[in-house]
Amino acid sequence: MKAAWPSWATPIFICKTVAIVALMVYIIHAPIEFFHHIMEVLHIVYESIAFVIEEFLHHVFHLNKFQSQLIVFYGSWTIGLFVIYRLWKAMPSFWQRQQDRFYVHYLRLKIVATGFWGRANWIDRIKLMLIQMGLMAGAFMFVLG
Repeated sequence: MKAAWPSWATPIFICKTVAIVALMVYIIHAPIEFFHHIMEVLHIVYESIAFVIEEFLHHVFHLNKFQSQLIVFYGSWTIGLFVIYRLWKAMPSFWQRQQDRFYVHYLRLKIVATGFWGRANWIDRIKLMLIQMGLMAGAFMFVLG
């Protein structure tokens, strides 16, 4: 027997699509609250992991609560500093890759724009120049207003 739904419109696909669209609307509508909720979830995950490690140290090595908390605290600082160090070391190559990608995109855009300008007749060129001047005048008024 053939399924009642088309292959692309399964109930799971529809639910995922609705969830993704709702998430995107939420992110666009309230980005600060979204960031706050993400940070809350990350904090709860961190505290849960720290609690489990503290209890592990307490029961396995028979340390008191204070000693377990000190080990978790300084261990967290060590891991955090290591991550910051690795990001600092990786940043120059990442920045260079982004500059290269931007330059390639700029060259492609420049080729397309010069090709369009070369194919356009004089009326289209005048229209384009008037649109640009209008946008610059609008931006000028927006900045001064």
